[in-house]
Amino acid sequence: MKRSLNEVAFWLIFLLIGLLSLWIMESRWSLMMVHMESMDFFVWTDDYLRMKLAEYPGFTSLLTDFLLQFFRWQGVGSSVMVLLMLATVCMLRLVRRCLGTGVYGMEFLLPVLLLCVVPFSLSVHLTALFFTISLWLLLRWRHVMVWLLWIIVAPWLLVGSLQLMVVLLAAFGCLRCHSVGKYNLLARVLTGVVLAIVSVYAFNECLGYIPFENRWWCAPAEELNVWMFHLLFLLGALVLYIPVPRRLKIPSAIVVGCIVVVTPFLVDTSEWKRQQEVLQMATWAEQNEWQQISTSFSEGEVEHNRINQSYAILADWVMGRLPDVLFSYRLNSSEDMLFRNNSKYDCRNFNRKLYEKLGLFDESFRQSYEMGVKCRNGMGFAAMRYMVNYAMYSGNVRVVSQCLEQLSASSTHDQWVSRWYKVMDSMSGVRPNIPIHDSLPLRNVYSLTGCYPLGLELKQHINDNQTGKMALDGALCAFLLDGQLAHFADVLTNNFFYQGKSLPKAYAEAVVMMSASGNEAWRHLSRYFLVNPEYEWRFRQWQETMREGYYDASFKGTFWDYYARHFTPSHTS
Repeated sequence: MKRSLNEVAFWLIFLLIGLLSLWIMESRWSLMMVHMESMDFFVWTDDYLRMKLAEYPGFTSLLTDFLLQFFRWQGVGSSVMVLLMLATVCMLRLVRRCLGTGVYGMEFLLPVLLLCVVPFSLSVHLTALFFTISLWLLLRWRHVMVWLLWIIVAPWLLVGSLQLMVVLLAAFGCLRCHSVGKYNLLARVLTGVVLAIVSVYAFNECLGYIPFENRWWCAPAEELNVWMFHLLFLLGALVLYIPVPRRLKIPSAIVVGCIVVVTPFLVDTSEWKRQQEVLQMATWAEQNEWQQISTSFSEGEVEHNRINQSYAILADWVMGRLPDVLFSYRLNSSEDMLFRNNSKYDCRNFNRKLYEKLGLFDESFRQSYEMGVKCRNGMGFAAMRYMVNYAMYSGNVRVVSQCLEQLSASSTHDQWVSRWYKVMDSMSGVRPNIPIHDSLPLRNVYSLTGCYPLGLELKQHINDNQTGKMALDGALCAFLLDGQLAHFADVLTNNFFYQGKSLPKAYAEAVVMMSASGNEAWRHLSRYFLVNPEYEWRFRQWQETMREGYYDASFKGTFWDYYARHFTPSHTS
């Protein structure tokens, strides 16, 4: 009766932990799961399979990438991670039965801690499952042939340090249960240690090069310290070897239950929260939910995550509000409007979207390619899909065919690839007219981007193409941020969009200051546009404060204040 009650209690806790973990991952980390697929790449080609098997350990690396491609659908990733955790719990329970110890609830400790510490490393959770399967196998089947077979297969599943750990833990368990003779056991341990060492060097010499520091003490997850990684595995297994008296089984179960339930809420996930926010911004940008981005941004976020500000600027830019709010953001030059020298995946993704909205599809293609280069396998599914889109919009059918041929070798893109093949068949060699932005036609003049400041790039783009308001505002705002007033006046007067119309805040403030500067070329600049007289009155007030030498906080967020702080020698210091 007691045993049946214990079984019922175990499976109730098992179900509760599974549902709780699934809820946490879906409510807090759902976008991160989809993001894991975006940075993954897997194709059924001989070269790729050989490359993954050459990594150490081979089958674990291959299976990791194979499963990650299914994370493309929301919910699948969370389910896979939770199922791996629960499978590890079941294997640890079988290990406990082989040892015959009454450790109540300790089976949940290692899997739950791994899920909380490294929830986005599928390879770590696969390693945990293979680690527990190996330990159970050597404890359950003590025949020498089983040990030898496992020693041959283990290098494809576990890194060398974990192989040694499994051999020693299994030997300790067999010795404790008096199931194997001492000399027999010593021979198995020595054989396991020697073959584990040989397997590491064999992989290094014959299959794929492994840096010396990663041959033994390495962790599959970058965010997990190597020592912490091994300590988690060692303690998670050793705790099963400690017998618990019956009188302490209830306190033991309560302690473990509290650890299991409370740990997910105590783990510091500030970095993951910031990453989740960035992914949310990127998702809204792909869905053209610009108003949502604008309302979700707060100025204080810039100190922790500058990319959130960049998405907020892009949202105002797309909605045509950027000239009115430009100097309310923390910007020092036009280069702060994008990530020119930052090669991180999220930054390249932002650049890709920015150039897409500007109609510079060839530059969007390049940014997509650099996104893929930053992925673990040298290319990512999301980057490849973007490259297909931009190559098609640019009419480069040859590149589209090459990308589709690679994606067709994956397991999850059959329908997506077939749809694009139908589009190519309907083209009949004619460039497709599939606009990305309603007001932007396809480019007919291709120029290098990334070689000049943003303002000059957009000015050239405006001269080469009949573009919409977004490129014009981008060039004008960039020139104001860089203090290039001559270029600002040239673009503003030679483009008919604002002539005879009321100027937005930033442009009106710049025109008023330029008209009062004494420059003959700019004296009559304000006559071409409708400038609210309030700006002229405010500008005179600002001049008075400058002459008197005190700072008026009411002018914060104006072009005059920005220009004085960045380009006036007496204030830049």
